[in-house]
Amino acid sequence: MFLLMYFVFSSLLIPTNADVLSLDNITACSGHRTLYSIISSCILTIFACTWTSIHPNIPSPHETTFHIIRRRAGIMLAALIAPELVILWAMRQFFHAGKVVNKFNTELFKGSFQWSRTHGFFAMMGGFMLYHNGQPHHTLTPDELLEFILSGRVDQNKAVEITEDEIKDKSKRDVISKAVLVLQIAWFFIQYVTRYIEHLAITQLEVGTLAFAVLNFITCCFWWKKPLDVRRPHRVYFKDEVSGPQALCNTEVGGNSKEWDTPIYRIFGPFFGMMGGLVDHKDDLKLYYEPLRVPTFLPITSAFNCKRDAQIISLVGLIVMVIFGGLHFFAWFSHFPTHVEKALWRVSTLIITGLPLFVVPCMLLASIGVAETAVGLFLFFILPVIYFVARIILLTIMVIDLRSLPSDAYKVISWVYLIPHL
Repeated sequence: MFLLMYFVFSSLLIPTNADVLSLDNITACSGHRTLYSIISSCILTIFACTWTSIHPNIPSPHETTFHIIRRRAGIMLAALIAPELVILWAMRQFFHAGKVVNKFNTELFKGSFQWSRTHGFFAMMGGFMLYHNGQPHHTLTPDELLEFILSGRVDQNKAVEITEDEIKDKSKRDVISKAVLVLQIAWFFIQYVTRYIEHLAITQLEVGTLAFAVLNFITCCFWWKKPLDVRRPHRVYFKDEVSGPQALCNTEVGGNSKEWDTPIYRIFGPFFGMMGGLVDHKDDLKLYYEPLRVPTFLPITSAFNCKRDAQIISLVGLIVMVIFGGLHFFAWFSHFPTHVEKALWRVSTLIITGLPLFVVPCMLLASIGVAETAVGLFLFFILPVIYFVARIILLTIMVIDLRSLPSDAYKVISWVYLIPHL
């Protein structure tokens, strides 16, 4: 952190070179772009990708719009710091949604009606809520919902035979919003490639935006079937409203989530949750469980997935992390106002690209019982902290280096801007 503070202050004190331009000495004209247009195109691309790709769970019926937006903004902040972890989160949900669908179709549905992966996502995100006397009682997990139906306490036709079109009707995403996202990513990628081909300067912010766009597009693919921004769950009622809920009297609904309400957990908890950490058994989920909504980063660990799925998720996750870090190498020879910033960018790029490669040997050592304590300390504390600091440094450089850009960074290829974009 002291290195980061030194880097920020020193970079602001060192004067820029004479061959660079700033916002004060360049104006919008034919064949040129302004600093505002550079920043706005990157921010709009990041916002469009992140806001559209993030698929939060269904909120509590008692939550206000402010709380819903605040939670989604927090998810976006986590996605900005570690977008590769969001992909792991989406992949685990994708695999688990498929298992939920297979379980319901095998054990419950015998006729022509079948669940799709959209149904699986909908059930996982809190899509079915038990109501009693017209009031929400608690959100049903997929296993709990299936148990109630098989035991005859809940009517199957009214509870789960909701069509995919009915679920999509609750979703706020349509073909137009998907098309806008794809069009914006395509435009940004085209203008990036054309600048590279024409040997025009590309800012660090544009390099970072490209990395975000690539990863968010992958995330969006895994969540393509997941409903977006659903505000109200499907209501489920017991057949016998008088005696039905009495069966839940001995069931613990909601756990002592305050055990985890610490400053350290608030900062690093979401990232561990996206990786599927912190719990090893279904019974431990009561620490996370909230009666009227599914927690955002509810872990889905290996206890929920077969070993093959866990291996696929781990392998793809490591590849994605290396690709994300590798994309920052495109700015390796870019213009930097100071040598300090150039060194920090290169070191941070090497860190976020190389650290994931240490995960495999560490996991192999832990699997054979070698230095388990040291390996655990490295994997779950030292590595995340180093990675977090490196990501903050890269994000900081992307912003402050805009104060001093080479002159050809403002040049544009006119035909690129003829493509519709935000």
